[in-house]
Amino acid sequence: SSSSFEVVESKTKTTSRRRRLCGVNSYNIGRPLAQMIHFIWTYLRVVEQIGVEPGNPDITIDIVIPTGAMGNIAGGYMAKQMGLPINYLCAGVNVNDITHRVLETGKFYRSNEMIKT
Repeated sequence: SSSSFEVVESKTKTTSRRRRLCGVNSYNIGRPLAQMIHFIWTYLRVVEQIGVEPGNPDITIDIVIPTGAMGNIAGGYMAKQMGLPINYLCAGVNVNDITHRVLETGKFYRSNEMIKT
């Protein structure tokens, strides 16, 4: 049987195609583009707190962030590629481990059991 999420996702995609709408989720470039702002804001707060000017080439930041389908950290990676001085991006995963499993095995599939987190 389908989960509530799968039912809603299916209906949303059907409606989106019919009405020419676009979802903003991990599968849509709009989400990580918008989430780049979080990383820029974080960088600006860090340099403010340590008392250095933004853009100081000697200062980079490391960011650790929880992740599910990698949408948010994709925004961080994009910001880094555009010049935001991020040194390391570290993604934490939960017990459902889809991201870790894909990176380790190259296999993307839904587990038999999903644990609500």
